[in-house]
Amino acid sequence: MEPIDEIDLPFQTLAAIHESAVDAILSIDELGVVETVNPATEVLSGYAKAELVGENVSMLIPSLGYEQAGRLSVRIDELRSLAKTGVGTELTARNKGGASFSVHVAVSELLVDGRQGFAIFMRDHACIKRFEEQQESLGRIIEESLNETYILDASDLHFLLVNLGARKNLGYSSSELAEMTPVDINPKFSLAGFQELVKPLLQGASESLQFETEHVRKDGTSYEVVVNLQLSSFRSRSVFVATVLDVTELKLAERRAHQHQNEMQDELKRQVALKTEELRRAQDELCGVRNSQPWEKLLEGLPMRFVIRLTP
Repeated sequence: MEPIDEIDLPFQTLAAIHESAVDAILSIDELGVVETVNPATEVLSGYAKAELVGENVSMLIPSLGYEQAGRLSVRIDELRSLAKTGVGTELTARNKGGASFSVHVAVSELLVDGRQGFAIFMRDHACIKRFEEQQESLGRIIEESLNETYILDASDLHFLLVNLGARKNLGYSSSELAEMTPVDINPKFSLAGFQELVKPLLQGASESLQFETEHVRKDGTSYEVVVNLQLSSFRSRSVFVATVLDVTELKLAERRAHQHQNEMQDELKRQVALKTEELRRAQDELCGVRNSQPWEKLLEGLPMRFVIRLTP
């Protein structure tokens, strides 16, 4: 026989999940009477737990209930249909203050001790919409960015998504790129070489990698790039996210500046050599004058006092 604490552990875990869930969760019987609610339900509805338990779920979601023979009941067929689809739907809920708001509702069917019931999961649709709008805005920013952005499968390195900036620069369509890997646009890498490059990311030794390389367009021309690569997740799979900056113009400007610097240094060396040669010639001429004329000739006409002092 299993120890009592081992038997209780799964129930304790489920209870903890129920209490800490961000979604509103409530259970109802086959008549729609609320049996349990979690704290998120109280936050979403404005009702306390004691105010909900024992009441019909239509108090929260009017469209799920109807009145029959003077008492409220629940639309069993609609709940079963929602449970079968498993995807949920958008319904209108009503809070304690009487205000209506949109919620995403998912339903699962329960059978406890031979009794039929339902678990209802609710999420404020405004939160979902805000999240979707944020995702859409972020996706649009990435898609329209002039920098190139690539998302590639970490297992086989095939491109999953390539933004507009990259597609325009490379000249490939989305469908063409979906059949390609970084090796197809990067002549400096083999598949084995690229896999070796990303090992530190897969092993957790590095959070990101940065390197310079070349990309080859569909027309065969190439351009220089700086690649920032990191490991992430996308649609429940591990992916590499590459942000790529075309640095062709920057590298060209650097080469021109370097060439100009070399030219300036060469010109400076030439000027120094020229001036050195001029000084040498002047010194040679001066020495020639001194050697070709005797002292007596150079001193003619000077006062005697200078002659005495200057003659050896």
